[in-house]
Amino acid sequence: MTESERQRRVREEGNLWEMYVAKFLEDCLSSEGYKVYREQDLPQGLRDRLSLEVPPLWGEIDLNVIGDTGKIFGDVDIVVAKDEEPLVIVSCKLSLHNRLTETLFWSILYHRQGVRVVLATPDKGQNGSSEWGQPNRPNKNRQLARRFLAGVYVENHPEFCPPTVKTHFGDVVKPLKQLPEDIRRWYP
Repeated sequence: MTESERQRRVREEGNLWEMYVAKFLEDCLSSEGYKVYREQDLPQGLRDRLSLEVPPLWGEIDLNVIGDTGKIFGDVDIVVAKDEEPLVIVSCKLSLHNRLTETLFWSILYHRQGVRVVLATPDKGQNGSSEWGQPNRPNKNRQLARRFLAGVYVENHPEFCPPTVKTHFGDVVKPLKQLPEDIRRWYP
């Protein structure tokens, strides 16, 4: 398999996972007034609310001089909204492979806007083991998630996760089926 074929397969599998999570949330929440959107289906008003003004961290580059003053739209896979207000952004990742930091970065920025960011994953694992460690022996991924995410929601779904991977739930790492309940609790 060529690199481009592998990348296409990974992208397609990620898209299927994202559709799976969006459908699950929609089935659980839509009758209660919540709306679930995938990024490509976001109404312009929500897209505008989720576009952020992000200044340069060090301030050494004058963005006005180079004409880069526009807002930035973050890593938004799924948005749960109510009354046209974005409440929760669900970042969908099949596996982390050093990509957790992208979700953590956007979580910090969106937290300032009052929007919670969570991660939904089948926990594909690495070398046959979960990427999340254990509550009593947390690895770096779990430690970072505890500090920067509203939650990590996992479903070791056989279509997306090898049978050898078993996620240890506890603290911030929860079963995916708990996400609708947490959204209702956060935003009644």
